[in-house]
Amino acid sequence: MTRPGWVVVLAMLTTACATPPQKSQAPVMELPASWEARGRLAVNVADEAWHGTFAWRKAPERQQVDLAGPLGQGSARLVEDADGATLDLGDGRVVAGADTEILLQSQFGWSLPLRGLRHWIGGQADPERAATPRHDAEGRLVGLEQDGWRIAFDRYREVVGDASLPHRVVLERDDLGVRLVVDSWRFGPGPGGG
Repeated sequence: MTRPGWVVVLAMLTTACATPPQKSQAPVMELPASWEARGRLAVNVADEAWHGTFAWRKAPERQQVDLAGPLGQGSARLVEDADGATLDLGDGRVVAGADTEILLQSQFGWSLPLRGLRHWIGGQADPERAATPRHDAEGRLVGLEQDGWRIAFDRYREVVGDASLPHRVVLERDDLGVRLVVDSWRFGPGPGGG
């Protein structure tokens, strides 16, 4: 082989050895029976907007969602268990009903679709309902249509080992937009000792 031929072969071998290994995407974690997510929430309804924080505790037989406005102004606690749902408005008023979504709608004029959102926040479709999912090349859910909602997932974040969950979930339906940014996760027994 001529000298230029050796140079080409040597250059190809050196380049192949110098290529850094590609990091594969973290697998999406399946949420355990009990978890807690904390973060920020924005709700846009027509020309109105509400921004605040949330702390969502989910156990097998109970879920509790605490909502607080900016700087802790205006808070509410939504609890759902086998007996139904209650909404504590933080001013001494407590409203009870069979469905969390109806309670939120009646008090705030908007509702969080908690039935589906408990799956969506973990980057999964509700397995008991029809859905149209879109996945990226790594198999992660990046978009979903379910129960009349359009859901977008972006910025997955590693939460346990190399397993990841969505950092941001955006929901849209009619003139309602909801954006959740999950800042922290905790796994294990939640409210009600689940």
